[in-house]
Amino acid sequence: MNKLVIITLLSILSSISSFSSINRDFYSKSKQKINGSIVKYFDNGDVLLKRSDDMQLFRIKLDIFTEDDQAFVKNNFPPNHESLPTFKKPLSEKDLKINSEFIDKIIESKLRSYGERPNKEISNEAFLRRAYLKIIGRIPTLKEAQDFLGNRDKKSRSQLIDNLLSSEGYNKNWYIYWADILRAKTRVGNQGSDGYPFIKYIKDSISHIGPVEESISSNKPYDTWVKEMLSSTGPMWEMNNGAVGYFYRDQGMGLDNMSNTVRVFLGTSLECAQCHDHPFDRWTQKQFYEMAAFTNGAERMKRKDEELNKLSKLIRALQKENPEDRNKIRRAFLPVQNLLSPGLDDLGKGSISLPKDYQYDNAKPGQKLKAKTIFGLAVELDENLEQKGSRTSYASWLASATNPRFSTVIANRLWKSAFGYGLIEPVDNIYDDTLPVHPEMMLHLEKLMVALDFDTKEFLRIIYNTKAFQREVPIGDIIPRDSKDDSLPPEVKWVISKTQGNKPYFYQGPVMQRMSAEQIWDSLVTLNFYDLDNRINSRAPEEGFEEYLRYKEMTAEEIFQEIAPKLKQQEAVSMTPMKKQESNSKTSPKRKGFLTRDINSLRASEVGDPAPRGHMILQFGGSPRDQIQVSHKEAAVNQVLALINGYVEKNIINNKKSATLSEILEASSMEERINLSFLAILQRKPNSKELKDFKETIKKLNTKDYHKDIVWTLINSHEFMFVK
Repeated sequence: MNKLVIITLLSILSSISSFSSINRDFYSKSKQKINGSIVKYFDNGDVLLKRSDDMQLFRIKLDIFTEDDQAFVKNNFPPNHESLPTFKKPLSEKDLKINSEFIDKIIESKLRSYGERPNKEISNEAFLRRAYLKIIGRIPTLKEAQDFLGNRDKKSRSQLIDNLLSSEGYNKNWYIYWADILRAKTRVGNQGSDGYPFIKYIKDSISHIGPVEESISSNKPYDTWVKEMLSSTGPMWEMNNGAVGYFYRDQGMGLDNMSNTVRVFLGTSLECAQCHDHPFDRWTQKQFYEMAAFTNGAERMKRKDEELNKLSKLIRALQKENPEDRNKIRRAFLPVQNLLSPGLDDLGKGSISLPKDYQYDNAKPGQKLKAKTIFGLAVELDENLEQKGSRTSYASWLASATNPRFSTVIANRLWKSAFGYGLIEPVDNIYDDTLPVHPEMMLHLEKLMVALDFDTKEFLRIIYNTKAFQREVPIGDIIPRDSKDDSLPPEVKWVISKTQGNKPYFYQGPVMQRMSAEQIWDSLVTLNFYDLDNRINSRAPEEGFEEYLRYKEMTAEEIFQEIAPKLKQQEAVSMTPMKKQESNSKTSPKRKGFLTRDINSLRASEVGDPAPRGHMILQFGGSPRDQIQVSHKEAAVNQVLALINGYVEKNIINNKKSATLSEILEASSMEERINLSFLAILQRKPNSKELKDFKETIKKLNTKDYHKDIVWTLINSHEFMFVK
């Protein structure tokens, strides 16, 4: 495999002049028209076409065109042999190296064109910390740090990346990432844990720990995962059907769901067009409703169930007989209803009516519109719409390899996760005229994502193995260039540095960032519990899936007879009919890991969705999951107090069972204790000055518990809080 295997924008731009750039009308077999010009025709049957009205590039299959248009392309454009490759996954060592080096060459070429050079390679200590925090969201344990830094193998970095990508920690870290974007919450229905099936679905769908007991595939391709969320139907609590929770999250808010979907998966904010034509982009209110027609009806979340209807009648009759216990009766039966009722039957109407106050001339108020896409080539609805539903067509179009906006957005999101700054910023507000900081890189990554069949793990593996990811952070802030400055294209950003002067930023190294709230929490808990990744919150309502199956097989009368007697006998009625855990802490045969209710010993992904009110995660900017990706890293006074005398003081400094403190205490000398403290918290040994200063300070303090002071000081340092 050589460089030509990978399509880049550079190759596309260089070849455009050799082909006809004349715009013409192309017609699909279903009579849909698109005006544009052919950029490239690939020998695998793909066509790269530039649409004339917005200059948008997208890739389609030639065989969707009429025979006349197919003949035009074949007669005027010689087949290009740079067709997308197929990779055997996981990538071989050779393929991994080729792809990683190619990205480095694109970056280095761009830097040279502006007289700049890449940053220096970081040390093994710095790489260790960066890799752990970026890939699995926590610092390494003391033993993990010692093992890596003691490994002299030249391939140790690549080996570490592979180990972290295949760990349970990766799954837990990336759950947090997607939970923030998808606004995963436990309580989204009336009461109880209505959102849990969706939460479980997100966790298991992106898992890479091998086949899970729930039979959900590990490391599911991103396009498959998205299609499932957009087209799933049926009961939400049915095992392996948690994808239904995507629409359930926005129940009763179908238009909002459309906006959220486009923003998350297509990187465009259409919210403004819900009420009026978009003020800054070409989208019209009519177009917004045409898109919303695909999922119209999906907001009706209640399933039609004869037995549920019968049960409701029995409950109302009982309430009528016992008006004084009306609320008590409701509470007793509500958990059962919350298990059986959430779900989705409607697969999309494929049509929608404009609002009655519609004010534009291109349609009439209340007019019925058919579903129509507004990105790329219009999607063709399934012939049997009533049977398959419009959501199926919508999902297939949105998450298609022929929809470049879809692959561009996920590639950009993952690039930002690695480098701290997207090729396009913001990642979810892309206009038609938006240009990436690095256009060549953006198109390359979009093609690479498709070539990998949307395997996000392999995509990240390539990025993590680049020299660019393993270089020092730029010194200074990344900001947009001054509008009056014409020395750089408008999309390029500056690195503003007092010591090194202003330089263009082309990813000569990842940007330095404060840890996220979840990274801070998980790193602190790691200092206490080395088995952190395998700890599971026993409060999670796993039994809900089994209870659903049990109640599903029961008639309304049987359910009623099971619960009603408890009321008459004045027995305490639980808010949930689910079976309780036999013990608070145990190893579960069904749920691999150590079960516990102690949230102070759990990773952020297990603490709660979102974290409980007042929790340290929320204090440091963790998302409340109300809006798309609203977590932040802004500083506040309560954060300082939390580190000074909150969790650190209570659970690390004064915890006799703290794993890290125990290991530090085993050291026989002061110097060794200082060295171990630095390695455990900052993943490096102190330099000579730091060692001297700590020794002198400890002697002055003359305290028996000086090791606690060392740990407290390092945790409260700026170095601990930042990923660099």
